[in-house]
Amino acid sequence: MTKIHPLATVHPNAKLGEDVEIGPYAYVDEHVTIGDRCKILPHATIFNYVEMGTDCTVFPGAVIGAVPQDLKFDGEVTYVRIG
Repeated sequence: MTKIHPLATVHPNAKLGEDVEIGPYAYVDEHVTIGDRCKILPHATIFNYVEMGTDCTVFPGAVIGAVPQDLKFDGEVTYVRIG
């Protein structure tokens, strides 16, 4: 059973697998897929175009999928795939 803490913000279009846990103050954006049994711990942020496999854990304060810190970045869509 997926558990989303009432203080978490999860976009209604985000795709969540089975038995996902999302902690308080976590943020999950619209174009995100989270696999089965993943844990998003408190204060973690997952921005658009992130795909997580099964059994992944995102720790407090982590930011996944933010704008790249690369001087060649020019606003194009970037993706992150974990697990």
